[in-house]
Amino acid sequence: MISHKFIPCCLFVLLTGLVSGQDMVPASYSQSRVATINATAETTQGKVRLYLGPSMASDAGSTEFVLEEVQNSVRRLERQKVQRKRAKKQIELIRHEVESKYLRHYKGLSGFEALFKRGEYNELTAAALVSLLLKELDIGHQLYLWQQQPQIDLEDGTSLNIEYWGKDRPARLEMEEERSRLVAVLNALQLPPESRLYQNAVFPYRDKTTKRKLMPAELTGMLFYRRSLDFYSEHQLSAALTALEKARTYMNDSRLDVVRYAVLFQQARDIGKDSTLVEPLFELYHLHPSSGIVEELVRRFAQLAEHYLLKKKDTRGFEDLYYIYRREFAGRPTVLQQLKEIYFIEMAQYYAAKVEPSWVISYLDSLNTYRPNDPNIQKILTPLLVRSVCNQKDPEAGLKIIEAYNQDFPFLRKDVLFKDMELCYRAERTRLAFDADKEALGKNYLEAFEQKLAQSGLTPRSELWITTAYDAASDFYFRNADYVNARWFIQRALALIPNDPFLQHQQEVLGNY
Repeated sequence: MISHKFIPCCLFVLLTGLVSGQDMVPASYSQSRVATINATAETTQGKVRLYLGPSMASDAGSTEFVLEEVQNSVRRLERQKVQRKRAKKQIELIRHEVESKYLRHYKGLSGFEALFKRGEYNELTAAALVSLLLKELDIGHQLYLWQQQPQIDLEDGTSLNIEYWGKDRPARLEMEEERSRLVAVLNALQLPPESRLYQNAVFPYRDKTTKRKLMPAELTGMLFYRRSLDFYSEHQLSAALTALEKARTYMNDSRLDVVRYAVLFQQARDIGKDSTLVEPLFELYHLHPSSGIVEELVRRFAQLAEHYLLKKKDTRGFEDLYYIYRREFAGRPTVLQQLKEIYFIEMAQYYAAKVEPSWVISYLDSLNTYRPNDPNIQKILTPLLVRSVCNQKDPEAGLKIIEAYNQDFPFLRKDVLFKDMELCYRAERTRLAFDADKEALGKNYLEAFEQKLAQSGLTPRSELWITTAYDAASDFYFRNADYVNARWFIQRALALIPNDPFLQHQQEVLGNY
């Protein structure tokens, strides 16, 4: 297919709704649903099932395994009479239990089940586990969220600094995996660090006076969100979208939209693997019609042309797509012009391959009409027109196409390959006439060939066409025992290409007659 040179795809950078601080509440987010989820998570078993969901390990076997591990820890703490201790000692014993048994390797995006299988933890999963242990030990407490960090306060006001518990912790908060993955997403969107969206996403809820309860549903949503970041980093884009949609059912957070935009755009960039998938791009365009998305959509339209015309031979499907694109970009004349150019060229090329010159002329006439004398357009049209001529087998039909092209596209007269094709058809027409023993017609065609050769000069394959035409004439006279004319036509050909080995050989053979 023709290679269209458009501006390289760049990532969209304007997320206007979020940048302006407007709340974007997902349609699927429902306070009543979250309340129902929290109500079903009153029991330890209900919480465990909820927390295991983002890890895709919420089956009965996994739930029973985690519950058994929790109960084992509770029994160990009960043997130490933890309920009878003062708050400070309670915290010390619980911290020692979870750090020695579970909080061994810090992993910002780890799931809840990783605590029990591999000793991997982060602030969320550590807080969830400690809260479960406190509940089973009947120690009154409340789980909070402050500056996106979970905290646990006992009934007497004593705080458990969960964010500092565990082994193998990053030395700095900025090194946390969730933070670094989110920064990678924002960088992929080309958002400058000083932008409000960047600041709000990376440093959320910095109001130090805000401290609110962290309910099981929201904690689960945060785990799903981190799961989506993990999928995104591994380029499992469909799985990332699924995790994001799950997160939406549990929480409302602008970061979900940011990551979703990044996932959709990456999906759109990967469409080359399946060029029929253009919906993510249109969805992004409707949300944020930035120049980068527009350029990518135009580039995708050119790729879809190959899918519909080259692979499926489906002109109707391509035309339907063209009208969809035109409707979407009705208010953008520059984009419409690009789409029109692609449409005309691709349709002309399709019919050129099918050797239907009338359709080729129809589409290229339209293109040449709205951009006449444009050298860039002529550069694209020339090889396409030449190709449509080359596919013609009948020399008379080929010469008719050339005559029409000469009249409609005068810039072709300068193209050496176009001249070469006319010589080809004139030589072939001469050969067919002499082979059919039509002497007068053959001589007329040969004369026309000579005139065109004199006008065109040598072309890439003119030696082949000279040999074809003159050898056909020589062979006709040889068959009719007119050896003088047979030798004479070979000599005329050698006058034009004196070093041609085939003609030299023919001359030697005819010298014997």
